[in-house]
Amino acid sequence: MPDRGEFERELARRIGVLERRYMGTIRKSFERDIEPDPAAIPPSLWEEMRDELAALVSAIIARAAMEYVRENAQPVGVDLADAATAIAAWADEHGRTVSASIVDNTRKLVERAARSARTVKELMERIAVRFSPAHAEQVAITEVTRAISRGGEELQRRLEMQNVRTVRRWLTAEDERVCPVCAPMDHTTFESGAWVRAGLASGPPAHPRCRCWVVVEYVRDGG
Repeated sequence: MPDRGEFERELARRIGVLERRYMGTIRKSFERDIEPDPAAIPPSLWEEMRDELAALVSAIIARAAMEYVRENAQPVGVDLADAATAIAAWADEHGRTVSASIVDNTRKLVERAARSARTVKELMERIAVRFSPAHAEQVAITEVTRAISRGGEELQRRLEMQNVRTVRRWLTAEDERVCPVCAPMDHTTFESGAWVRAGLASGPPAHPRCRCWVVVEYVRDGG
């Protein structure tokens, strides 16, 4: 498995930088208001934030997914260039989807706070959690987990195109932080049906901050 910690730290750091910058822009939008006005923020700000966030998320999850494929494509050869094209397309689409959701939720939070806060200071205090390092870290962990799962799915698909039998196995960290949702999934395979029954057919993440991952295992003849 790729060094997920490296990808998580990079993604969390870059999301944090982006969110702090946009939080500063939001603060400036309200500078002239005695009482916050939701209309003070132009729609273009949210569009720009969404597009910028999508670009950075897509780039890093594509690298994480592809690193999984590259590290696990042996001893059977896989067309890495073709796999990279497929993963890049997935990462672009997913990056846009997750970024649109994050920014839309952020916009709603800011607008609610602007309608109820009595001062700009109070508004900024209310939205601070959304722009905190903890939020950036949560997104990073969740999306890197998803990227590793997608890499495993892509690798399995390409191996089976070459008639190489494989299974995808769900693994947890097997520590005291493993949640009740993920604990029963540990060491189960997609083929066992456990993932589907749990409504998690695509694999981890099962929830925000999910630390699980999948491994692609080769099945020997007669196995």
